[in-house]
Amino acid sequence: MLWRLLQRLAEHHSRAELELAFASLLRRPSLPPHLPPDALDNVPHAPGVYLLYGLNQHPIYIGKSIDLRARIAGHFNSEHRAARELRLSQEVHRLEWEETAGEFGALLRECELVKTRLPAHNVALRRKLNQVMLEVNDEHQPRYLPADAVPLDAFGRVYGPFGSRASARGMLRALAGEHGLCLKLLKLEGRAARDDGTPCFNHQLHRCRGACIGAESREAHGTRLRELLAPWLIPAWPSPGAVALVERDAARFREDIHVFDQWCWLGTVSTLDAAEALARSAPRLFEADAARLALQAIQGRLEVECIALAMPQPSGVVPAA
Repeated sequence: MLWRLLQRLAEHHSRAELELAFASLLRRPSLPPHLPPDALDNVPHAPGVYLLYGLNQHPIYIGKSIDLRARIAGHFNSEHRAARELRLSQEVHRLEWEETAGEFGALLRECELVKTRLPAHNVALRRKLNQVMLEVNDEHQPRYLPADAVPLDAFGRVYGPFGSRASARGMLRALAGEHGLCLKLLKLEGRAARDDGTPCFNHQLHRCRGACIGAESREAHGTRLRELLAPWLIPAWPSPGAVALVERDAARFREDIHVFDQWCWLGTVSTLDAAEALARSAPRLFEADAARLALQAIQGRLEVECIALAMPQPSGVVPAA
């Protein structure tokens, strides 16, 4: 019957007309069965976040993109290469989106929405209640700190974040095996092990330089440990006060000002006056993913302008709820 239909169309339309119609149809994504045909018509080709909903008011997926329309359509193309995308397409009944000035704002907003709305299909980005930071104490040994309760004066000497205490210990164990660190000084020998001058397990395998038996000093061992942890270091806050990370989209005449202090995201506003007001009044809530994004932006890896907001700031950090 399809062949007959095509033959009848060919009798009434030219080849050029048919090819144009086919090309137009093939460009449209195959929308989920519960979305109307015009569901994507108003979605812009702009940066932002999008929320996909099922039957109720709770989103089932939250994502971000520098091109919202193309990204959302990508979920629904007919060539579902993963079972997860197919399940998502079948569950979607409604979609919403929010525009941002650029990629940085989209990343921040995605992190915030995923952690507050907890969509079922965003397992990787959900709030990690067990995230930890590492600090090397005065005894040159690792100390674990809850990531959402790190004091402001600790930045510059803490490392992370790590998804859990177990993942941090796994990272330390890998460094020990590769660089000859002592399992005893890293507190990885087990609860029964004591710092009594006997060799650690790695030393017996010739994988430890001997800090456990005094062949390497604790100070030298601690120095090596800090050097190896350097890629995970969260540096001290580089400004005397809060900063405005300004993101612009000239084509849409949009400007978003993301306010940070001590690696804490205070919020996003549209004017510098509002940014200064936010810097004066907003609580400092440390969130590891937002801090990581701010570090990338300040280091120049994201397209933002950094403007110092010179004003006295309150000290202390309020643990995230």
